[in-house]
Amino acid sequence: QTAVPTYQPPGTVTLQLGTDPGEDTILDSFYDIRNYGGADYLQVHDNGSDWQQYPLIRFDLARLPRGAAVRSARLELHLEGLNATGAATIHQVTRSWMEGTKFGGGTADGATWLTHDGTNPWTSAGGDINTPVVAETAINGSETWVSWEIAPLVERWLAGEPNHGLQIRPDRALKEAEFASKENASVGVQPKLTITYACECGSSCM
Repeated sequence: QTAVPTYQPPGTVTLQLGTDPGEDTILDSFYDIRNYGGADYLQVHDNGSDWQQYPLIRFDLARLPRGAAVRSARLELHLEGLNATGAATIHQVTRSWMEGTKFGGGTADGATWLTHDGTNPWTSAGGDINTPVVAETAINGSETWVSWEIAPLVERWLAGEPNHGLQIRPDRALKEAEFASKENASVGVQPKLTITYACECGSSCM
């Protein structure tokens, strides 16, 4: 008979960039050698031909117990503006990258469309990702916060898989959805990740 694991009471942690450690930036295909690590917004855009903008976001999960079972992991971004409704997908980033400090000017000191650190190229321009979609959500402009459920991805990170963060990609209907980044001056609008988790009874999950 297969043993059914039992779990300790669940806990919840909310991580918010700007308060908790982590990074965010934008990869921009039109300005492909520019870094946006210091920008106060994250823009998601695809004009269907020659201009794409894909945000990168990484949360430091050090406050979470390793090996925990993740019941929910809700990524939330504060919507600042939207030109056309559509959908956006979350993808796992497969290599490390540097946030950088630029706002589109100067010599890039972090990730760009062409490089993961301002110097060394991505394997594929626009960022190295796992193609399968982790989560998808519609953005229609009526919401203040846009959310995606990414529990399976966060659980893999807590199990020891390298955490290089995630990338947001739009469908071609979505035009210039703008979200607050961790550099945004308004209090409480920075990207956040709320994780509900549980540890197996008798485990060394800590």
